[in-house]
Amino acid sequence: MVNNVVVISDEHCGSRLGLCPPIKIPLDNGYYYPSALQEKVWAWWDHLWKVDIPELTHGEPFCVVNNGDALEGKPFNSSEAISDNMEDQRALAKMILEPIKRMCATDENGNHLFFMIRGTESHVGKSAEHEEALAKSLGAIPDHIGKHSQYEMFMRLDDNGPLINFKHHIGITGSTAYAATRPSRDYLELVYNSVMWGRAVPNIMVRSHRHKFLVLEPEGKDDNWIVVTPGWQLKTPYAHRITDDMPVMGAIVIRKSDERTYVTKRTWSIDRIPEVVI
Repeated sequence: MVNNVVVISDEHCGSRLGLCPPIKIPLDNGYYYPSALQEKVWAWWDHLWKVDIPELTHGEPFCVVNNGDALEGKPFNSSEAISDNMEDQRALAKMILEPIKRMCATDENGNHLFFMIRGTESHVGKSAEHEEALAKSLGAIPDHIGKHSQYEMFMRLDDNGPLINFKHHIGITGSTAYAATRPSRDYLELVYNSVMWGRAVPNIMVRSHRHKFLVLEPEGKDDNWIVVTPGWQLKTPYAHRITDDMPVMGAIVIRKSDERTYVTKRTWSIDRIPEVVI
């Protein structure tokens, strides 16, 4: 039995600000060397899987949901990509995610319980074709029509466990005062539409996209959570334009215990730039 779901997202592999191991990265026509800040972020990634995940899962088996934007692509004519060749970006992402997939528990057929959610079209392709190709190469668990990545997923850890809903997208705000507004609204819409059509109401809603961590536990509702996951990309020119805050790196774990289901996390953030003294 698997009682733990590890959720990661927004690695943006292929970005000069994205997740990258501290090695010489082979490209189609050369090499890329990660920056000092990328090396720092990679140290957190390494610590996450070696120390934090075993602790947060109590050393028990887990599955992994990669909740979108594993790749950078070339959004908005950005100059931040290490290569415009998507094969280079997919190769880097596979190098990073393959070891994570192999940590996952397996099903009765020996398939690792690793799932891929589709991210933003500007990063992963108009029909998420680049993320689908990556998911297929990784052997991610396919959906009901055989696709190895999907825009939305509903999951239970057992027949009677809470229902979890995964999607990548959530509205972005530059104001901390409104950080909970859109996730709360989206969860209410999810509940309303489920009740309207006589479908099971999700207990836990997981979203990503913001590169920030947020968790809400509706009062008096055991096993009910609204979560926005942290990411793994440093602050981009676009982020500098919309917010004064720094992105948050990390992961969440949804854990089902004997008493209840709850959410834990491990997060980090880069320090702001040094002060100028004159």
